[in-house]
Amino acid sequence: MEFTLKTQQLIIPSPLSLPHVVTLSVIDQIVPPAYNPFLYFYAAPATPPPSASLTHSLARALSAFPPVAGRLKPRSNGAGVDVECHNQGAVFVEAHASLALHELLNTGNGDVRGGIYQPSHLWDSLAPNPNEEASTDKPLLYTQLTRLGCGGLVVAVLLHHQVADGVAQDHFVASWSELARGEPITVHPLLDRKSMQTRSPPRPSLEHPEYIIHRTMPEAMPDLPSYDTTTDLPPITSRIFEFSREDIQVLKKRASTEAGGSDHVSTGFQVLATHIWKHVTKARGGDASQHIKLAWAIDGRKRFNPPLPPHYFGNVLFYGLTKGRAGEVMHHTPMRILNATQRFTDEYMHSIIDLIAAQDSPALVISPALVDDNLMILRTTGSVMPSELCITSWVHFRSYQVDWGWGSPLFFSTSGSIYEGFVALLPHADGRSVNAYISLFQLHMDALLSDVHFCSVQ
Repeated sequence: MEFTLKTQQLIIPSPLSLPHVVTLSVIDQIVPPAYNPFLYFYAAPATPPPSASLTHSLARALSAFPPVAGRLKPRSNGAGVDVECHNQGAVFVEAHASLALHELLNTGNGDVRGGIYQPSHLWDSLAPNPNEEASTDKPLLYTQLTRLGCGGLVVAVLLHHQVADGVAQDHFVASWSELARGEPITVHPLLDRKSMQTRSPPRPSLEHPEYIIHRTMPEAMPDLPSYDTTTDLPPITSRIFEFSREDIQVLKKRASTEAGGSDHVSTGFQVLATHIWKHVTKARGGDASQHIKLAWAIDGRKRFNPPLPPHYFGNVLFYGLTKGRAGEVMHHTPMRILNATQRFTDEYMHSIIDLIAAQDSPALVISPALVDDNLMILRTTGSVMPSELCITSWVHFRSYQVDWGWGSPLFFSTSGSIYEGFVALLPHADGRSVNAYISLFQLHMDALLSDVHFCSVQ
């Protein structure tokens, strides 16, 4: 995308906070050291908003969320990083483009039912690229306001994952938008991370198949799942699939029937995750005996005893995991997801924290959600057979309530082909449906798009 004007400034917290260091938890340490992109698309407001309404409110939001304006600093012993909160600031970019909103929000080539807006390569220009900065002392927050030729607006928010999980990032954005409207922050963040610290001494008490312990230090922690780069891989592409409330009810009834009329009522997440895993496995092809796995993000806030408040700012992110052979995916998967999720009790999560803390470095621990250890590259045929699917749910985010003073967004999404096998369940503008953002190798996406039983659950 070409811009007629593009400016960048560093926004400093106002008022300044007292310099301090935030000690990151071991859960903060092991999440991917990458930025989570949130995109908010808006129709043209009656009056173009001044940039100062965003920059001034951002400065105040940074003051209320000091880690967001900080920088990651390696620990002296080399075992992890912490956040130095010295009011270093965050990036704000303002860009002007001649494109109209309908050129960014369109249904692509019409290969997805429902007419839902589809990811576009143009979206990559709507947010700053932190990787363009060679410095290791990068800002932890990058934002961009894009003004379109039609008057439409796009706001991008990229926050480093080690500072906040998706729930915390949603809280930050909602708070920033409140300040932009001239309102006070409704709920201030809980910045004290002591509740996520290890017990002393660490006492892991349970087995945790969701996590892999390395015996020796990896050369480097990958930002995202990586594959055998000695073989050319197909391109990765993303699509958004809309599942209506009626679709989800059909899937719930189907799950109940397959469970033999069990009294258990599957959740929307369980049936959608099952549906997606089943049909992605089919689209990937391969042998029915291949070992595959499904991982999903679990917000632990409500699962601790006592619960952590929803405004805890940091990562309370755990991973559920179920494994099996490709031929078994269609059998009792909602119940398998339920059983695996129910393991995450207060003691189970504290045991995970202690397990990580008991290692010489948190870098020795990684979730299978971030490693496709069964990826097969069949060099004789050139085919690729990944085995991993990782799902995160953002359906309860307040994305369509993010009003900077010019109304609610028309559309919310993440962006880019995050990595192969990534699925994000996104909120829908109608408040009832779900948008499933799926990234796969192109050849497998083509197969998924041609699967009528995936695209139409009725």
